[in-house]
Amino acid sequence: MKKSKLFLVVLICLILTSSLYSHPVRNREIQYEQPDGTILNVFISGDEVFMLIHDEEMYTIIRDSRTRFYCWARQGEDGELESTGFPIHLHDPKDLGLEPGETISSERMRLRSRNIPHNENIRGRSDSRNTPST
Repeated sequence: MKKSKLFLVVLICLILTSSLYSHPVRNREIQYEQPDGTILNVFISGDEVFMLIHDEEMYTIIRDSRTRFYCWARQGEDGELESTGFPIHLHDPKDLGLEPGETISSERMRLRSRNIPHNENIRGRSDSRNTPST
C-alpha cells in the first residue's frame, strides 16, 4: 500500500515538473478579446525567453497598457516593443508604415536570456565545472 502511494506521488511530481520546461511554439492560433468586445484571431510564436503576438503576415501586436486594446507594435528607443496606440481591428499596419517582424532588440534579447535559469544537463550540454577531471 505504501509503495503504491509513493509511486503515485512520484508520478504526480514528474508530471508537474515536466510542464515547467518551455517548448518553442510557432504560429499557434489563439483568440483575444478587445475591450469593445471584438474577437481577434491572432498567432503566437516564441520560447521561454520571448513570446511574440502577431497576425498572419507577421505584423507584431502588443497590448496597450493604457487603453488595454491589442494594438500594432513597433520597437521603441529602449529596444523593447511599444504600442502604436492603433488597435489592430481598426487600422491596417501597412497604412501606418509598419514592417512585419518587429521584435525587441538583440541586446534586450540577450538581457532576457540571462535572466532565465538554465539547467545545462537537461539541455544536453555539459558544464565544465561538473565534468570529471583526470
